[in-house]
Amino acid sequence: MTLPAAAINEYSERQYNLALTVPDMKTINGAWPAHAEATRRQHPPLADVAYGAHPRERLDLFRAPEPRGTFVFIHGGFWRARSKDEFSWIAEPFLAAGYSVALPSYPLCPQAPFATIAPAVRAAFAYLYRELLAPAERTRIVVSGHSAGGYLAADLATVDWTAHSLPTAPFQGVLPISGVFDLRPLIATGINADPAAPWAGSRDSR
Repeated sequence: MTLPAAAINEYSERQYNLALTVPDMKTINGAWPAHAEATRRQHPPLADVAYGAHPRERLDLFRAPEPRGTFVFIHGGFWRARSKDEFSWIAEPFLAAGYSVALPSYPLCPQAPFATIAPAVRAAFAYLYRELLAPAERTRIVVSGHSAGGYLAADLATVDWTAHSLPTAPFQGVLPISGVFDLRPLIATGINADPAAPWAGSRDSR
């Protein structure tokens, strides 16, 4: 949907579009793919594991040699951008500390309805736990995510995991980072503009 310029709330736009307030945002974001690729070369993951039928329902698992738990990171992108591939560098400090690291991608708007995204991430976690994690990797699991990923990480705390054939509490903590939880202000921002709009390449990473 293309949002008429007159309908954009200037205050909300300034709060949610960090490209307007962080001068080096494009430089910061632009460095992520190279850093992520370097991490994958140094620590080759179990890559692009399908947890569902959608092409973006894939996850990477970086295995620690002697794991004592797992860190799950869910990328942001305002539910319409980014993927796990840009955030492989998240794995480096956790691997050094003895934690395996899992990064899922998920379907994005507007190609997929918003209501399908959280269920996809739930399916990713259930598949990861049931099919991929070793007993040592299940010992201590923490789920985190940034921005839209923070919302999706918090959503996992609301799930009845026994319905997915998992333990009642399969993870020990949830850490949302700058989570977007109140979606109402987003309605009147340029996030609802066409993806081909001129600002699309400089939009904040959420």
